[in-house]
Amino acid sequence: MSTPRMLLLSCLAALGSALALTPVLTLRSAAAEEEAPASVFEVTVDGQVQDVVEGQPTALKTKDPSKSVTIVIRRKRIQEYATDHLTFQFDTSFSLKDDKDTSGRTVTLINAGGSSLVLTDHGEKSDEEVLAVLREMVKALTSTFQTNHGEDVHASEASAVKFKTSSGHRVTITYSDPDGDEHECRVHVLRANGRVFSVVHQFAPEHEERDLPLATPTLDSIRGR
Repeated sequence: MSTPRMLLLSCLAALGSALALTPVLTLRSAAAEEEAPASVFEVTVDGQVQDVVEGQPTALKTKDPSKSVTIVIRRKRIQEYATDHLTFQFDTSFSLKDDKDTSGRTVTLINAGGSSLVLTDHGEKSDEEVLAVLREMVKALTSTFQTNHGEDVHASEASAVKFKTSSGHRVTITYSDPDGDEHECRVHVLRANGRVFSVVHQFAPEHEERDLPLATPTLDSIRGR
């Protein structure tokens, strides 16, 4: 049976071949997510340091013994990540791994449900070069999926896409694994602030309603710096 890890690694291998990159990936299982302990924060009030457990109402003491303030600290669901030339937001249901490769920075996001986003900085390029990058990526991914999963691989025509901070083109690749499960891989090549980025979003079609909204914060915010 093809697991989300296996499918993502085959996708990364294809990207590495097309872009001469060596992406690094860290995966966390659903069990690991469930067992992770709540974070503990130090909060200073009137010079006194007090511990606050994430998500737990905590009464903080003040200088006036008769008064206290109850607070709850939660991590903001949408976070921002930035490299030297790339910035984007992401849903914290994803874990994040940055390969820190200056020749082609790649950031990998994956959640416990198996949905993944692979973002790569292709540097400064013209609008005309966007389609060339897209064609190269689609060719490499299609070849890899055919090798790993058989001939039942289909790529759509390129279509123009526009998000809040970028615009470009997208190709959707669909394929079935040896167990007959369908998968969808959306390959975006976008341009923003003179730089070109690719965003490869892979998910199972039956989880489209769940997974597409998780990718929206990233696609709507990616831009060059």
